[in-house]
Amino acid sequence: MRAVQFNRPPRLQPELPIGERTVPNPPTRSIASGSLGMVALVLPLISILAYALLASRGGNPLFILPMGITAIASGAVGFLTWRNNQRAEEQKQESYRTALAALQREMEEHQNQQMNFLVHNYPPVDTVLSMAQTTSERLFERRPGDPDFGAIRVGAGRVTSSMELKPPSSDQLDAPQSQAAHKLVSDFRYLQDAPITISLRTTNAVGVTASNTKLANDFARAVAAHLAAFHAPHELRLFVVGGADAKAQWNWARRLPHCASQNPAVESQQLCFDEGQYAKFWDQLQYEL
Repeated sequence: MRAVQFNRPPRLQPELPIGERTVPNPPTRSIASGSLGMVALVLPLISILAYALLASRGGNPLFILPMGITAIASGAVGFLTWRNNQRAEEQKQESYRTALAALQREMEEHQNQQMNFLVHNYPPVDTVLSMAQTTSERLFERRPGDPDFGAIRVGAGRVTSSMELKPPSSDQLDAPQSQAAHKLVSDFRYLQDAPITISLRTTNAVGVTASNTKLANDFARAVAAHLAAFHAPHELRLFVVGGADAKAQWNWARRLPHCASQNPAVESQQLCFDEGQYAKFWDQLQYEL
């Protein structure tokens, strides 16, 4: 293989957030602040008034006065207590809504970081071609020790969030904001419209089929361009075999150093579009493997 001189600087890439967060438990509604609290307030008043009414039948109206004062004082204290409990409940629920909103902003930031990481490392094919045309310093940036060495972009879609959001540890389904808590978990379980990848290191073979032959060929060429752009020619080699009708679509690969022949006297031994040479080409590939 002909030597290829290039400078491969240290690899720089966006940070990928990895970890987990847990949605806090939603607060339950206090009985004292609800309708039962009001019932608990009214019942003693009814009892006092009923007792005062019975006492008034004895003919002494002055006896009713202490009962009335007691009823009014008890009602006032009870109402203030109920109102304070209600305000405390509202503050508790509002604090939880604020906590959920803060957690939502945090998860949005994590997903934005994850998207930046994926798009940076697995860009669309037009970005890959632009890198090659401008001889970007990112060319051949992946090394065999990198976890994404041999990885290819196969499309865009739904991927699992790298920052896992777990549901509340206490499943209080009757809590007023339980539904909002679980919806937050569901909303950030996946990242939408993100690059989808396959590792050729862990996949023995990848097949591409489509009713539109042109789309299948375009996809295969995009994969080859992605591999050539991010992997050094001395660490990854490309072999192309196809029918005679595919030669014109793949002639560009002859200029790739990844397809350069090991024999300087031969233009290329890693591209084959002659059916009569298939067996020889396959034998050569098996020998190298």
